[in-house]
Amino acid sequence: MGDVPNNTMTAFDLTGKREDLSDEISIITPIDSPFYHDIGVADQCTAVKHEFMTDVIRQPGANKAKYGSDPTIGTSQQPTKLYNIIQLQEESFSIDDTSNAVKTAGNSGSYEYQQALKIKALVGDFEYAFLREVRVDGSASTAPSMRGLLNWQTTNLDKADDATLNADGTVTGGTPRDLSKEMVKGVLQDIFTAGGGGQGKVLTAYCGAIQKTKFDKFYDRDFDRREVAKDAAVDKVDLYITSFGTVKAQVHRTMPADVFTILDLAFWKKATLVPVGSAELATTSRSNKKYHMTAQHTLEAKNEATSGRLTDLSIV
Repeated sequence: MGDVPNNTMTAFDLTGKREDLSDEISIITPIDSPFYHDIGVADQCTAVKHEFMTDVIRQPGANKAKYGSDPTIGTSQQPTKLYNIIQLQEESFSIDDTSNAVKTAGNSGSYEYQQALKIKALVGDFEYAFLREVRVDGSASTAPSMRGLLNWQTTNLDKADDATLNADGTVTGGTPRDLSKEMVKGVLQDIFTAGGGGQGKVLTAYCGAIQKTKFDKFYDRDFDRREVAKDAAVDKVDLYITSFGTVKAQVHRTMPADVFTILDLAFWKKATLVPVGSAELATTSRSNKKYHMTAQHTLEAKNEATSGRLTDLSIV
């Protein structure tokens, strides 16, 4: 490598260099919201205590009568009334006119950019609440919260023998266990016995990365008949097919690391009192603008017995 001749001007000597800053902003975020987006929409809410009903049909049995006989009148039944609480969720930000007017790379100083970031974060909070929130009816001094999916799932619950199912649906204590085929199949059998699932029915499962890795070990290479590219390797389970239903497992960033849930999405709905919206708030300065984004909604559990939950799973 030769030396630079004397008095040669190089790029290091320039004083009028323009900044070279890409207009593309790379954003990484641990947000997924499949449950919130995949469930149905319930009727419009009209109160902060949202009530709904569920019922069951009796088990089938022998049914015969003598010709011409008077019937023995059976007992009538009424549906069970359940409720959930409307939860107010919010995000806000403030931006001055100067920031909005200054030309920035990627338009990062604009109202639109800040709003887009906040909306994405707020949707992540929606997913967390609809999955994991513990119901609090609320008061003037306590923020109300909905009961999320996991805490509704109590009928078909596989927990450690020494774990405790609390009244609010949470499970505490319990010695960790490794996720296994037998455990998943057992919950599917319980769902089937309760009236859900069944052959040909595809149920959705959510779990964190650790449990999905263990679920993928259900894969049996000797029985795999899928065609794959020569340079590809299969090391995951897409569908787990049993006599009691088929499970389609999805890795989910918001799920607790020690929980595996199985559900029929048709039996869960989001109920809205006030839809997602944004408003500009009053300020004390013309150059400063404040924005507030809110949503008021809750989860409707049409019949939690169509779902199941495995808790106290090992995370190592």
